[in-house]
Amino acid sequence: MFFALAAFPSGGSPALTGVTFGIEHDSAKLYLQASGNCADFEVSAGDWPASGSGTALTWDTAQTALLIPLYWFAGYAYAASEPSVFQVVPHPVQGGYFADNAVPAVLDAVEGFGTLGFGMGGSSPVPES
Repeated sequence: MFFALAAFPSGGSPALTGVTFGIEHDSAKLYLQASGNCADFEVSAGDWPASGSGTALTWDTAQTALLIPLYWFAGYAYAASEPSVFQVVPHPVQGGYFADNAVPAVLDAVEGFGTLGFGMGGSSPVPES
């Protein structure tokens, strides 16, 4: 099982009530068996969580932690000898944004997206402190 997380810099004061993002992976090399959101409400593309699709999540109460779980995935690589990567990317239509609890919400672009490597390295963007 692996997670998509929202990470904020130390000293930050997030008030996350919404997020948009997408995913990309090679479905010939990586199989997603199950997935689920960590929010109160979701609007996703009809083929979510297919590669190249996206989702939008919202919470009823602002999330204020510096590390916030967004989504969980359960999957595996078909063959360890064929490296593959699972990427969190901007939503294909809505981009990658965080929404705060202001009315109307202030949208901040996601500054970095991570990757999970199967049989190869991944990447984890770390917010500046």
